[in-house]
Amino acid sequence: MAAVTISGDVIQYLSDAQQKKVGMEVCIAAVNSRSYALQYVCEAMRTPELVVQTFMKDGMSLAYLSHSEQRNLGVTVCIQAVEKNGLAIKYLCDDLKTKEVCLAAIKEDPYALRYISTAKQLELGKELCLEAIRRDKTVFPHVCDQMKAIHPELYLEVIRQDRKYALHFY
Repeated sequence: MAAVTISGDVIQYLSDAQQKKVGMEVCIAAVNSRSYALQYVCEAMRTPELVVQTFMKDGMSLAYLSHSEQRNLGVTVCIQAVEKNGLAIKYLCDDLKTKEVCLAAIKEDPYALRYISTAKQLELGKELCLEAIRRDKTVFPHVCDQMKAIHPELYLEVIRQDRKYALHFY
């Protein structure tokens, strides 16, 4: 237990059976020590509580979950992860990139927009892109071209913020 508390990645040297034997306390200590230790915790020990606790430290821990594990956790937990680090949306499966999740990610880091596909941007609407641009005009290149063509007001928002910067796009 002491070794895991000092360096959580030590858990990678325990087999699944050993992790189950030493119990949840050791797994919790591992991810509390180093959030990336979640990748070494066996699937049977990855309870929603453990994952949520890990997300409270580091939203990028989404990278260590399979898409089926993400789906089992649900949208609410995914929102918690992207609220901690908006760029964690990069690791989220596409069907969990709901409007709420994407907006939460963009509010935390507007550059999360670059990890939202063209199809998702079009599906979720201009409000998503407009929110990102309002927070940081330099994300404009990550707005899909179809969205720019359909909604010229996105250009207008960039112009409103910085005319010189907007000239780069004409």
